Amino acid sequence: MDLTLTQIINNMTSVVVVGTPIALVLFVFFWNLAMLTFDSANPEKMKQARARVFWSVVGMFVVFSLAGILTILQMTFFGSAGTNQQLQENPAGTGRSILDEPTPSRPAQDPCLDVDNMNTTECQG
Repeated sequence: MDLTLTQIINNMTSVVVVGTPIALVLFVFFWNLAMLTFDSANPEKMKQARARVFWSVVGMFVVFSLAGILTILQMTFFGSAGTNQQLQENPAGTGRSILDEPTPSRPAQDPCLDVDNMNTTECQG
């Protein structure tokens, strides 16, 4: 699988665009959780730390929800961005997909089981 420079840049951009907010919100959450633990002796600071942990959880929910929504929108409007296509393409280039091959979970289709083919001579008798 040869990657072009454009594909490498797109992959790196998607990691940075999605990974940076997730890493940041996780860092803030764990930082506030540590502050909650360390400030347990002072009731006023503990109250502030609880509020920060609450808003950190809200922030995580928002960031993860946006990541999911953006993924759904990307899959809906632009397809799977090549991930599924690479799995489905036949490397031999015969025009057939690996999804056309029978698997244990999806056995080969018997033409006689097809209602439209019941009148053919190979299915009679």
